[in-house]
Amino acid sequence: VSIIRNIEALAARAEALRYHMVVDRSPASLRRALETRPSWRGMPLARLHLHNTLQLPQHVRELHRRLSRSATGPGSIYLWKPLMHTVLPLSIRRVIVLDTDLFLFADLRHLWRQFDRFAPGELLGLAQEQCPSYQEVRALGGVGYNGGVQLLRLDAMRSSAAYAAAIERYAAGGFGRPGAPPMKEGGIGWLGDQTLYSWMSVNSTGFRAFFRDLPCGWNRQIGTHMAGWPRFWRWHACGSPCRLLHGNFVGHKRFMEHLKADPSGASCSAVVASHRATDATFRNGTADARMLDVVARTCCKQ
Repeated sequence: VSIIRNIEALAARAEALRYHMVVDRSPASLRRALETRPSWRGMPLARLHLHNTLQLPQHVRELHRRLSRSATGPGSIYLWKPLMHTVLPLSIRRVIVLDTDLFLFADLRHLWRQFDRFAPGELLGLAQEQCPSYQEVRALGGVGYNGGVQLLRLDAMRSSAAYAAAIERYAAGGFGRPGAPPMKEGGIGWLGDQTLYSWMSVNSTGFRAFFRDLPCGWNRQIGTHMAGWPRFWRWHACGSPCRLLHGNFVGHKRFMEHLKADPSGASCSAVVASHRATDATFRNGTADARMLDVVARTCCKQ
């Protein structure tokens, strides 16, 4: 709910926006439930479209099941993202896929314009991880991607035989065996789509051309879970303006909730100052305090 309010608050033409929610229950009953929930009061329900995965063709559900065999926890849910071209109607040619732990500081139409920068053959736009994760991937010439913000050229994904073949190879599994595509030990695991994307990008796959790197400012990650690693802050550096904040760390949940209380983002500096002064998580000398200072300096409107 909060991400929609945030998007609407910053949109110059909110009436042009359409929202798509992928669910695993009856859209009719869910819509009735949303209409009665206080938290959804005033929301653009007329522009919200619900898509039920249980009503997808059998071959699509089977592909997702096979792709998810080595996923753990919520990973199987995330793996609907690389299959979104099979989930959404053919009339939808492009889509921005967003996690819910995000906060925008700019009109989403500016992110949409990144589609104009895609080269032929580029199907998916993602920002890189802003921490020293996916070291095995990087050692093999690949890119560690973060799945929180994605630009998907659905029409191109549907028409790409190479992309279909790549997804089929990973759905076949057998990781570690001769002929299988590269993947970390244990398979796709907890993070689902972003682990899949990252391993698809390594040199030996030939799949790197599917991906367009988005500016880091459109997925400004504030997770400090790897802050103790060597050169963390070098990995975290970002040279593009902060347009979208990604609260990808459970320890920052309260901060993100307070930030989202004002969908316009105008109170960002005040929220940062309050947490720096009163929240023990952000006490002086910690990586979390340094991260909050980065948010104040680069994301909050001065």
